[in-house]
Amino acid sequence: MNRDCNTVSMTAPALLLAAALLSATARAGDGDGDGDSFSIPGLGLVRAEEIAAPTVSEDQLERDLRALDIAFGAPKPAVTFAGGVASYTGEVNAAGFDALSALAESEAVQTLSVDSLGGEVFWGMKIGELVFARGWDVRVRGICFSSCANYLFPAGKRKIIAAGGIVGWHGSARQDAVLAARAGISEAEEFLRKIVPAMLAGIADSGQPAPRRAEMLAGVSAEFGRHQTRRRMEEAFFARIGVAADSAVYGLRPESGVPQNAGGWTYRLADLAAFGITDVEYLGGNDGDYPPPDKRAFLGLTIATVKR
Repeated sequence: MNRDCNTVSMTAPALLLAAALLSATARAGDGDGDGDSFSIPGLGLVRAEEIAAPTVSEDQLERDLRALDIAFGAPKPAVTFAGGVASYTGEVNAAGFDALSALAESEAVQTLSVDSLGGEVFWGMKIGELVFARGWDVRVRGICFSSCANYLFPAGKRKIIAAGGIVGWHGSARQDAVLAARAGISEAEEFLRKIVPAMLAGIADSGQPAPRRAEMLAGVSAEFGRHQTRRRMEEAFFARIGVAADSAVYGLRPESGVPQNAGGWTYRLADLAAFGITDVEYLGGNDGDYPPPDKRAFLGLTIATVKR
């Protein structure tokens, strides 16, 4: 799950709940918004101009996300080094990025060996940029899912999947735009339909009083601004590594054949080249032996049908 935070005038618990829930992947959206106004449970009729996303710099987003990790006590991934291999196990977050950055400066890293269910997309991109800039190979020991699949895996010079390993996707910073287009609504409406009910439920569960409508709108507008910053970063990231951004959202499209209630999707190895993801090797047998059924079932993944 991606986490974010904002600095508007919501109460601290509400702010953190909003941040934690911000980018939880919703598999579908529906609605009949006309692009100028739309109805959101908990907010009523919202005019498009009320969700004016403020400009958020990457530096500010990084500061906010670091503060959020501290507030939540984000778990530190296990990062070790031996024989040219940096081993990374756990959540994709600031602590993991800092540990890998330190290793890059002090050790002759050649390969990033990873086992991760993902994490915040910002840190996924930062680690991916480090991998790409240093020319590291990426080896998937067990699971590489979500932000790990989006950004770490395709950034590798060579991509090696160990026997029994799997790479799985379920959306990215672009997912709201894709889901909105599929539902015939605006990206802002898709974003609000996802975040506002979850925010209100979380606030109610915390025992905090519900914020006023103006406070809620200010909060979600700030969150939408951070969301847009991630979008811009992601576009630049994929252009830099020469991989199609559609790789991280393709399973949200009807032509992929991925059900909307699936946990995500994976690809046949031969299909990865359609997105510019090349130099991929599976160590568990022939390409036809991938993906392993047990890991695919564990994550609830569907094999996406890639139409060339």
